[in-house]
Amino acid sequence: MQQLLYADEVRSMAELDIEHTTTSAAELKLALQLIEQISEDHYQPDLFEDEAKQRILAAIDAKIESREIVAVDHPRDRPAGR
Repeated sequence: MQQLLYADEVRSMAELDIEHTTTSAAELKLALQLIEQISEDHYQPDLFEDEAKQRILAAIDAKIESREIVAVDHPRDRPAGR
């Protein structure tokens, strides 16, 4: 289950090809309970930025401009602490 989408990832329901199925009363009750637990009153995807996507696009632009791309050292590559 994905809880956060960025503005460019949000699609209208008309674009989705969702088939109709039957659900039991227990399944519906559980689904409604789960939705209620993670629901927020308002969601504005424009308030969030996809930082990973921005880094990738910046690297692509740098590559297009023939600039050198330097890989960042990841914490998992470093020796572990105590």
